[in-house]
Amino acid sequence: MGKNKHRFFLINLYVFIFIFGLPYTGLSQCVPDTANCEDIGDPGEICPDSLPSGMQGVPYEEVITIISPDTVTKGAISTSLVKIRLDTVLNLPPGIVYESEYREFFPDSVYCILLSGTPTDTGTYYLGITITPFIDILGSIVSLDPVTDDTSIFIRIEPPSLSELTENNGFKLLAGYPNPFQISTRIGYTLSTSGETEIMVYNMLGCIVYHEKMMGSSGKNYFKFTGEDLPSGIYLYSVIWDKNSLNAKLVKSR
Repeated sequence: MGKNKHRFFLINLYVFIFIFGLPYTGLSQCVPDTANCEDIGDPGEICPDSLPSGMQGVPYEEVITIISPDTVTKGAISTSLVKIRLDTVLNLPPGIVYESEYREFFPDSVYCILLSGTPTDTGTYYLGITITPFIDILGSIVSLDPVTDDTSIFIRIEPPSLSELTENNGFKLLAGYPNPFQISTRIGYTLSTSGETEIMVYNMLGCIVYHEKMMGSSGKNYFKFTGEDLPSGIYLYSVIWDKNSLNAKLVKSR
């Protein structure tokens, strides 16, 4: 699959099984996007070039569609392919893995690769799909050198879109320590006057994973938050006092 030999389209996970006469060689865990990924004989296609963005700490799952080419070019010579072998997908965002039920792709058939996991870092990641072409030479199946298509397919992982407010009218959050934490962390705040306070910790889906109330005194106060049973990732916590709410982030590490 030559670099710059692809056309890219938006992804859609729910597609028709047959289009343009191409057989669907399906996976149990993903469905190729044959509605938008068309074989225009260029040769072969990989769709899309830019996958939907993900967010750090939020589960991610998307599909890459591959229409296997029928020829391979080596130097000035174009040769018919017997098959290609999927070797690996390089430069995935940390926390994301790939799955493909089929490791061998045959000409003019449609396949897919499932990307899934929970990103643990931000950035733009240009993926490299490495394949080994196989050709027929006088009745013998021979492998050529591996080829990596790393021209344009990328995933952007954004930081968590969390609104943080750490001070309001004499009510102030103190930095959680340790943060990141593995088992427990101490969440502090200061009050101008004593009163009942409560803390709520949310996961990235907005579900409350911890809730506690305590009487706070004027000055510094602390909650001890134990999250050893929680999965690693980003969490948002809110401390509430006298109708005021302050928010910040916690990171649970492995």
